[in-house]
Amino acid sequence: MSRAIKDAETRGKLPPLDQLRERRLALGLTQEALAVRLRKLGMDINRSALSHWEHGRYPMPVNDPASRQILAEALEVSVKELLEIAGFEVEDSHINEIAFRAMQLDDKDQADILQVIRWIQDGKRSEADLPQILDEIDLS
Repeated sequence: MSRAIKDAETRGKLPPLDQLRERRLALGLTQEALAVRLRKLGMDINRSALSHWEHGRYPMPVNDPASRQILAEALEVSVKELLEIAGFEVEDSHINEIAFRAMQLDDKDQADILQVIRWIQDGKRSEADLPQILDEIDLS
């Protein structure tokens, strides 16, 4: 059993990739139907790739703003909810606010902030690292 699944069970929450599957099923969509929906919105995707996301073999492409918007629209969720589905939910609302505000930045800055949030979630970095990073990136 992966660490992510163990941690999720401990917190009483589904692992993020299970949340993707649950959201798809709640919409009454098969993997193929969701892939068709994503293609109609402009994403080059197939059923196999969706299966890989749901089983944790590949991450969802949430670092790309266009992909993030398409995914949110196809899953009928907000971008913030999509980030939570993709595993960016953290206990601290300050970090959630940073992730939400990061959506307004250019691609590189977004990717940098989302990576730092992942490191904090994984215990590789501390929330104390955020001020230094935020000094380098204008979030206003």
